[in-house]
Amino acid sequence: MDILNAKKFYIKYLAFYLSSVAVHIILISIITFFHFLLNHRLIVVENWVYDFSWQLLLLSKVTTFIIFIKYFVFSNSRDKLFDISFFKFDLKDPKNYLLPILSLSFIIYYLDPFVQDHHSFDVGRGVFHLLSVSLTMLIDLIIVSILFNESNREKLHFVEVCIFSIVSYSAFQGIFLFSTSSPYVLVLNFLMFYFFYKKNECLSVFFILLFIVPLYLFLGFDPIWSSDFSLLSTKLNSINIHIIAMAFSIVLYFNWGHLKRRVS
Repeated sequence: MDILNAKKFYIKYLAFYLSSVAVHIILISIITFFHFLLNHRLIVVENWVYDFSWQLLLLSKVTTFIIFIKYFVFSNSRDKLFDISFFKFDLKDPKNYLLPILSLSFIIYYLDPFVQDHHSFDVGRGVFHLLSVSLTMLIDLIIVSILFNESNREKLHFVEVCIFSIVSYSAFQGIFLFSTSSPYVLVLNFLMFYFFYKKNECLSVFFILLFIVPLYLFLGFDPIWSSDFSLLSTKLNSINIHIIAMAFSIVLYFNWGHLKRRVS
């Protein structure tokens, strides 16, 4: 990739996340304005924004995505947006869904979750939660895929995996200042982009749907809501070390053949 294409690639990528944060702030400002028109107290506004955090994130990110596609992406990339081959789905490869399922089983084993006595989980919120988490993270992948295609890139570099992970995580933390800083979220972002780096976008999608969504939705480790609206809870306060160990094992699995050849 030449320097000019690289510059355009990173400018557009950073512009998308900066814009998404700006759109979210504008959205929150509009909501706050109407709440104040109704003479609601600040605590009411804060609770409302907290209760609909994921939905608001999805709305702001989809809005930014539409603007981005409309004005900043070439038409040939837009034409491929809804082409299923764009993500190179391979449903016949069991690794694409077994790896997330086995990883989730590993986490569940150490979490030893139990049903909360007075949980606030309900199906309606759960559906919106599922859609919000999966779609917001899929947009992260789609943006990279579009810019990747637009720049005629053949492959990502490992350093870019780290950059994408940090940028998406920083944008998330920048929007939700009240959320706890959770290193495991950064590691999950890394894995999502790492699978893309390994040219397996299908695995990235399944990892979101079969690992990240259940972790956030059911197991009480949502980075915004924690276990406030989840069905299950656990005695563990942190899963950072567990997620890091899991990520290390996955990276080792993908590079085992290369390591064996280097040793021999």
